[in-house]
Amino acid sequence: MKLTESLLKNIPLEITKINDTEISSFYLNLGKPNKDGKRSQVYYLYYRLGGRGSKERRLALGNSSVITVSEARLLAKQYIGDVSRGIDVFLQKESSAD
Repeated sequence: MKLTESLLKNIPLEITKINDTEISSFYLNLGKPNKDGKRSQVYYLYYRLGGRGSKERRLALGNSSVITVSEARLLAKQYIGDVSRGIDVFLQKESSAD
């Protein structure tokens, strides 16, 4: 399914992950409901630097309460470009947080 703002409004509880059909490595991970019935919704980018057999990475792009689907998709595309140039964006983001 293509991730859209309207899709995010009514996701059944049994669904914990939605893969985007526009960008295959981009997805939304859904947490368990908290005591108020709200669930965390975090966008991720999955990638491997170096292809098969290399280290797998899951890069959190942001929570759906902070960034829109369009913003997360744009970030995913930018990071995919960096990965294709050999940049490990997970390590890059981690070091910039320090």
